[in-house]
Amino acid sequence: MNFAVDIERKFPDGSSLLIDGEPHFTLEEGRRILRDVFREADYELIEGQVSDFPVNNFDCQYIFGCNVLSLLAEISPASGVGASSITTHLNQAKARRL
Repeated sequence: MNFAVDIERKFPDGSSLLIDGEPHFTLEEGRRILRDVFREADYELIEGQVSDFPVNNFDCQYIFGCNVLSLLAEISPASGVGASSITTHLNQAKARRL
């Protein structure tokens, strides 16, 4: 699983593009969320970076870049870890920031 953190979108003039409703997590917040969600699993967490690259999205052009946490894990169905538990943790983390 890849988890984008420290997401940045910049217009050519240097101003930021923010997408309504999109959560923005720092690298440390991402680590904490993944540790919480996968605490019962045996996993490896690899940190990386997506180098800035240009995006042409309809009439909108911007530069995109972020850090990424790649999680490698073997999860059994009995562990209770799944999309719903990940979504719950993300929503809780987002609510703590408000």
